[in-house]
Amino acid sequence: MGTEGGAEFDPLRIYKDAHGVPVDLRPQFREASGHEMEMRHLVECLREGKEPMSTAQHGLDIMKILDSIYESMETGKGVNL
Repeated sequence: MGTEGGAEFDPLRIYKDAHGVPVDLRPQFREASGHEMEMRHLVECLREGKEPMSTAQHGLDIMKILDSIYESMETGKGVNL
């Protein structure tokens, strides 16, 4: 509690005065999107020197698979990796 309002945690509740009326706010947080979570993971890896979940080898393997799909579509034949 402070002079302008207060808060409780778990669950988060904020108390304050709005236009002379006491209010009790309970913020609703949206779930992070997959893209947002990827960006958070990247920042965490850079800050803390952690190994990314997706490695360079993983990216290379995915590119080989995609290239093989295109080759198979062009030739009409299966491609062994």
